[in-house]
Amino acid sequence: MNHRTGDLTSGLNSGMDSNDPFGMSRFSIRRYSVQHFLLVLLTNLLLAAMTVVAALQGNLPLLALSAATLAVVLLLTGLVFRVGLRTIAVEAWIRRLGMGDFEFRIPPRGNDEVSKACLALDTLRLNCIKAMQLDLVTQLSDELRQRNQDLEQAMSDLRESQDRIISQQKLAELGELSSGVAHQMRNPLQFIANFTGASRELAQELAEELTGSLEAEGRESGSVESGSVESGSVESGSVESGSVESGGAGDALNGDPQRALDLVSDIADNLERVEHHSGRLRGIVSSMMIYDRGTGGGFRPVNLNRLLEEQTNLGYQAVQAHEPAFEADIAFQLDPAIEEVMAVPEDLARVIVNLAMNACQSMAEKRRDQAGQRGTQPGIQYIPRLTVATERSGSGVTITVTDNGSGISEDTMARMFNPFFTTWQTGRNSGLGLSLVWDIVREHGGAIEAASDPGDGATLTVSLPDIPGHGE
Repeated sequence: MNHRTGDLTSGLNSGMDSNDPFGMSRFSIRRYSVQHFLLVLLTNLLLAAMTVVAALQGNLPLLALSAATLAVVLLLTGLVFRVGLRTIAVEAWIRRLGMGDFEFRIPPRGNDEVSKACLALDTLRLNCIKAMQLDLVTQLSDELRQRNQDLEQAMSDLRESQDRIISQQKLAELGELSSGVAHQMRNPLQFIANFTGASRELAQELAEELTGSLEAEGRESGSVESGSVESGSVESGSVESGSVESGGAGDALNGDPQRALDLVSDIADNLERVEHHSGRLRGIVSSMMIYDRGTGGGFRPVNLNRLLEEQTNLGYQAVQAHEPAFEADIAFQLDPAIEEVMAVPEDLARVIVNLAMNACQSMAEKRRDQAGQRGTQPGIQYIPRLTVATERSGSGVTITVTDNGSGISEDTMARMFNPFFTTWQTGRNSGLGLSLVWDIVREHGGAIEAASDPGDGATLTVSLPDIPGHGE
């Protein structure tokens, strides 16, 4: 705006001949004013001379001429005065425009140069107003854009908080469900463990009685005779509540104590297997108890490597519960320099279990496909392998879970962290596992990435910062 006003002032002062935007010749206003001034001065001189001559001679015509000349001079003087005042007003207008006063204007009168200048200045004034309005609109647009960005950020923070609350509710519900199931299973498992242990002790006592009976008969006769097991060989008091009488056992086994001893040994072996698997089940139940958010707290030091081993095995066993024939080689490549990390152990356990389960499910699926192809393509040998590794990286730790399963397609990878999205069988998976993993990792200030070559397995990488909530 000031630049355009300066151009206008320069044009008025110097003129630009044919390029003059006002249609004025060079210095026309100044020359016009000087000409009128000289004409008035000359007329005054002539009038003075004629008046002197007429007065001296008493010449009436000369007096009339003097009067006429005086009238012309007065007329020209008024014209010059009028033009001069308008020129001064236009100059003042220019100054006011330069100072930013766009309300003041001088309406054009006639078609002279001053009027044309007024028209040009009025056009400049309107253009300046438009430019100011445009600047104002631009400024308001920038402010509105900034406000919109602030609003979008606030909405994003609100959605993030809402998602976090929803994820916490889902985790709480999952924890309550898992904890409830674990509590319901704990008592029956305890009874199984107790009665299995008692039955093993009874079987051991019975085996000792039968062994003693065989040794006694061997010393007496040197050989075991048919039906040589006497009714007193196994005392009824040796087994409380449901004791086995040796005579009854001998009759049932055609008097063959060795056969009875073998059966007791088999029973003991079976009881040992039951006890072993019930112990595994107790371990699973104990691990499920960690899903109860009420048992946990906030961030605290966690032995990451040990938690990885425990929860990876738990996820593996969970898949085996649905597919007993599934077996996989699990390798742990854990950085011993990583001792403890700050995390919520209950939530971090969920992350590891879900990643391990997804990897095992992928390998189990590929195993089924390979088993179906062996009939048409002999020689296909597939061994499921799961590798879990930890590594210190910068200001945090990195967890990688790698499998050689069926891999992840690009379409699945784009949606795998969405709630309720799953590619597994309906009823086997709710589609919340990886969604919860995403939420938990984000709550810890970390990040999770997936890489896959479809058909050749996948790798999921979890990065956790040393200070929770301060990830990169």
